Amino acid sequence: MLANPGTPPTHQGGIARDRVGPDDLSQNVVAVCGVLLPRRALGSREQGRAKDIVLVDSTCQSLQRLAMAVASQKAVLLEGPIGCGKTALVEYLAEVTGHLKPPEILKVQLGDQTDSKMLLGMYRCTDVPGKFVWQPGTLTQAVASGHWILLEDIDHAPLDVISVLIPLMENKKLVIPGRGDCIEVAPGFQFFATRRLLSSGGGLYRPQNSHAALLDKHWARIQLTSMSQEELKEVMLKRYPNLSIVIDRLLDIFCQLTGDKRESENFSSCSKGSHPTVDMFPTKMEDRGAGLEGRGLSLRDLLKWCERIANNFDSTSSSTALNVFQEALDCFAAMLSNPERRQRTAEIIGSKLNISKEKAEHFCKMYKPAIRLSEMEVAVGRAAVARKQNEAIRLYVEKQTFAATRPSSVLLEQLSVCVNKGEPILLVGETGTGKTSTVQYLAGITGHRLRVVNMNQQSDTADLLGGYKPVDHKLILLPLREAFEDLFSQTFSRKQNLTFLGHVNTCFKAKRWPDLLKLMNHVCRSAISKEVSKKENAVLLKEQWEALALRLSQAQQQIKVSESALVFAFVEGTLAQAVKKGEWILLDEINLAAAETLECLSGLLEGTAGSLVLLDRGDTGRSCTLRHRVPEIKWWNLT
Repeated sequence: MLANPGTPPTHQGGIARDRVGPDDLSQNVVAVCGVLLPRRALGSREQGRAKDIVLVDSTCQSLQRLAMAVASQKAVLLEGPIGCGKTALVEYLAEVTGHLKPPEILKVQLGDQTDSKMLLGMYRCTDVPGKFVWQPGTLTQAVASGHWILLEDIDHAPLDVISVLIPLMENKKLVIPGRGDCIEVAPGFQFFATRRLLSSGGGLYRPQNSHAALLDKHWARIQLTSMSQEELKEVMLKRYPNLSIVIDRLLDIFCQLTGDKRESENFSSCSKGSHPTVDMFPTKMEDRGAGLEGRGLSLRDLLKWCERIANNFDSTSSSTALNVFQEALDCFAAMLSNPERRQRTAEIIGSKLNISKEKAEHFCKMYKPAIRLSEMEVAVGRAAVARKQNEAIRLYVEKQTFAATRPSSVLLEQLSVCVNKGEPILLVGETGTGKTSTVQYLAGITGHRLRVVNMNQQSDTADLLGGYKPVDHKLILLPLREAFEDLFSQTFSRKQNLTFLGHVNTCFKAKRWPDLLKLMNHVCRSAISKEVSKKENAVLLKEQWEALALRLSQAQQQIKVSESALVFAFVEGTLAQAVKKGEWILLDEINLAAAETLECLSGLLEGTAGSLVLLDRGDTGRSCTLRHRVPEIKWWNLT
């Protein structure tokens, strides 16, 4: 429903609105670019903070069309080139309407190996041997509960996934083969999908031979385009106001590197003395445009460059231009394997920053950053990484040997910058060029624990996320005992109960599991019935004791059944453990891993707000439990 339909859409205060102000609307309604949409009621712990997005004119128009499609309860397909904001637009609309986190909005990255079971559901094993339960998939949960779901890259979906979506879009019903279930769409359900358009010959085209074409007649299709120069400038001014003095020059550089038509059509403020794009790269058709050997430049790269240089930017400093130049080399030229093309790109960037060709050549062929180790930090060139203070780490560093050659020093500086910015890293190179050893050296001298996973064709998602495996009883009861003693200390006096705690320790060491569970159960019942009520935080403590009681009951059932069978428990994978503890993780030979194994990583590569969902443990039904609890988690992907 349009509010003031005769008035052109405007935006203010972070949320696009027309003349209808926030005081005119109920808390259960929000106006998005003149379209009224219902807003989900937020809990006391939820914060309704809108996504950091700049609403320029083209974004407002796309957002209005998207909001109208949602108001009409139609399935929405957003298509456009890479980096045009397809996913960001859906996320913004989800946040302003109260769909802040899973399971209110679920995102699934599709690929040619995606199985329909991931969307529909499957039977999974439990802690109890021989017991299996039905775990609904992401699509099943969204349909049954009235949540939102976004399927990324629908054009990559295999035929069995498309066959699941056809009856859903035609009849508003989800059919689950094998179970005989036919689920009606619940109120509030919204289906989004994205499709990437490819560029060729100055235009955009849809991928051919895609099974997703069977769904074309059911979509409310919204096509997004790249921003004009004026809109890019507006975005950069609002996000990085301290760069206002150099924004025109930054856009000029980005314009020439991308080789966009916008340069001649829309980039009217590009400097008149700039060289045409065709002269900057070889004239072969495959070398035009971004010339990035595998991927093209997009708005993401421009914003990453601005994000890097916006910190401590000083227009009066003589070293500012050099810092901007070095960051541009990392963002736009570091992925080029051809030294001549890398140098040519450096010269193009340098010419706009008043850096001579000789100096640009120096940074490409002779520059070697200095490595300085101090007690508090490790400085490599322009980057400094804080060191963790640990005596064991210092003893380990003394045993390390690292040849600081020019290539390894440059790589070390690039890695240090990425660590400071929290950016995931993909290192590409031949065997024996120092990819793994450089990462290990940086982790060693900074005191961070590095977990290494050697990927291969047989690598499975269970290796990264975890899965149910036969385990010893001790692995199950150790976390239970730790949780019990923590709650015990908050509820009872440890000094007055040293004898009891000693008895608990004796039972654990002697592997008297039934006796240990009886002791903990007895205290648990006592705490819930009377002891907790005497504490100030009685409500929170009671919830924690009740949760522990449920875990103890499950453990007792496991121990009882395991007398004649193996004990199974969910064992977290290397990646899940690294996320929880904020450690660095290195996926070696990632190019050997299967596509379905790598799809589980997409949720973590969305910045510091990324998260993991452990499907095998049944985490899809609630908010993601594994998040970046420590902001130091670092990705290293090697090929």
